Amino acid sequence: MNSVILNFSRFFLLIAAQIFICNYVHLFGYLNPYLYIMALLLLPAQIPRWLQYLIAFATGYIIDIFLGSYGVQTFACVLMLFMRPLVEKLVSSKRKRRYESSNSSTQAGKMPGKTFGKMAVYILLLVFIHHLSVVLLETFTFQRIDFHILIAVGNTLFTSSLIIGIEQLFRIRKQKE
Repeated sequence: MNSVILNFSRFFLLIAAQIFICNYVHLFGYLNPYLYIMALLLLPAQIPRWLQYLIAFATGYIIDIFLGSYGVQTFACVLMLFMRPLVEKLVSSKRKRRYESSNSSTQAGKMPGKTFGKMAVYILLLVFIHHLSVVLLETFTFQRIDFHILIAVGNTLFTSSLIIGIEQLFRIRKQKE
């Protein structure tokens, strides 16, 4: 029960931070952090897939309402969670993959992988999938694709560094307790 309350409070806190703070951050005119996707990255894998997709859809829809982006965030969130098992398999080691299912790798509120490197790769890949789909759907053209990919990479690095920093702060705090 405690983890359910923690997940809900983290979810609403991250969405509020996105709506009231991050939506107004525009570094160099192009880089926008999407901190709310941390709530989706931290979803426990024990949640059924259909419920994960429903949560991703609702999260993206809420952000779309406040951004006025007509379903772009909704699609990106659902795509990110759709790709999550594949990314977990890529990040997990071969030995672990043989003996455990991909659904058991993410515990409630924890990133997969015990090492910092695996967690960082997991975050970077999923955030890149999200941001690339957002940028390509917002522009809806392949003209200057190199520029759009550069924007997606910049947004990915910016958002991922924020997510990794926040995750490390909470990980250090839990280790002290």
